[in-house]
Amino acid sequence: MKRGLFVDVFSREFAFVSLIAVITVTIGWVGFTASDDQYYYSAALKWIEEEWYLPDHFGRVRHSISLPIALSISLFGDRELAVILPSTVYYFATIGLTFVCVSRSADRTVAFLACAVFATFPVVVTAATNATADIAELFWASVAFWLFFYSWQGGRLRAE
Repeated sequence: MKRGLFVDVFSREFAFVSLIAVITVTIGWVGFTASDDQYYYSAALKWIEEEWYLPDHFGRVRHSISLPIALSISLFGDRELAVILPSTVYYFATIGLTFVCVSRSADRTVAFLACAVFATFPVVVTAATNATADIAELFWASVAFWLFFYSWQGGRLRAE
């Protein structure tokens, strides 16, 4: 019997790993540190102010984080949470993508373990609670991996 693509997201295992992720993000919250995140923030402000923006620093070229920050600031205003929100969304999206794809290629228990380990890595939680390009790049690398894996399997994640 075939399962729907997102049926795994409505499972107890996914709910529990989501709870773990929320707890780790709450405990490990970093916020705006005025390090590399200042470049992403200033690039986002430039994208909001100007129609087209040509970055003048390599830290402002990372559009996978500066454009979502610009959107977040446009929606929620110029505050710290709006700057950090895209990284947190990337974190939860990576967990969701990993859970769905691992549960389809193995099973929900393996997906739960993989996501629980990922969700509790201190370096990942730090990246998720700070405006950083690392978590955005990790998400897009995960998407690329799972698309490659899916195509390599002939368009199916598990032998039926």
